[in-house]
Amino acid sequence: MKGSHPMAKNRSRLILFFLVLFVPLVPAFGQNPEGAMAFTVSTEAPNTHYYHVLFRCNQIKGETLDFKMPSWTPGYYWIENFAKNVLNFRAEDGNGAALTWEKTTKNTWRVKSDNAPSITVSYDVYAFTQSVADPFLDDGRGYISPAGIFMYIDGYLRHPATVTVIPYEKWTKVSTGLDPVKGKPNTFFAEDFDVLYDCPVLIGNQEVLSFDVQGIPHSVAIENPGTFYREKFIADLRRMVEAGVAVIGEIPYRHYITSSRSAPLRSSPSITTRKTTRTCSGYLKGSQCTTNT
Repeated sequence: MKGSHPMAKNRSRLILFFLVLFVPLVPAFGQNPEGAMAFTVSTEAPNTHYYHVLFRCNQIKGETLDFKMPSWTPGYYWIENFAKNVLNFRAEDGNGAALTWEKTTKNTWRVKSDNAPSITVSYDVYAFTQSVADPFLDDGRGYISPAGIFMYIDGYLRHPATVTVIPYEKWTKVSTGLDPVKGKPNTFFAEDFDVLYDCPVLIGNQEVLSFDVQGIPHSVAIENPGTFYREKFIADLRRMVEAGVAVIGEIPYRHYITSSRSAPLRSSPSITTRKTTRTCSGYLKGSQCTTNT
């Protein structure tokens, strides 16, 4: 609009942007197939930039099983090579006996499982690229871009899985769009691997602001917010969500989280998925815009 103040223009753009963020679709829970899959990911030595991952599979049987690292991540239209960051791959049965394996493609580890009822795969992932699409780990924060951390078994993308996060001792918060498992701290549930790969995890000492709309919780996890107009930001976000609900008639998710790094009134690269958005916040002042996760 002619004569509009630049801050008003930026605010209008931000409001439109967040209206888009808060209207993802989330599939309903289905019946669980046989077997169980559970990840444990450790960030106990963040200065090494290595995540340690345990992937436990019970009653997932076969003569061989192909463990694969994705070459994509949701919302990011680019072929990735996450497998290049995987080291120290190991597979063992329920008794701790080593299982033989071979690398059949650049992102596939074929394990000779001999129909073992329980298999545990372990590996390390180097994570020191700051991007909306890549995992990152240092002694300031951990950011799990799931497609770069969690393998899947070929043919089992529709299988549910749990994720347990072991934070570095100096960190107090784990923020993710995955559903928490009651009674198990820092443990989360994904209906299938599509949902898992849609839900990044932020680990550290981020500030978390929350509000409800029609009883549905919404959260914003902010790293290093600095001088921040918290009340106004949350009030505007609530109005945006209410406006979106008025258009679509319902809230199609159980909860939603946006993770953000410090930024002035401007936009920058982001990824929006079913239950999570990674972006810059537009109600901060006195800092430079950095890569968002």
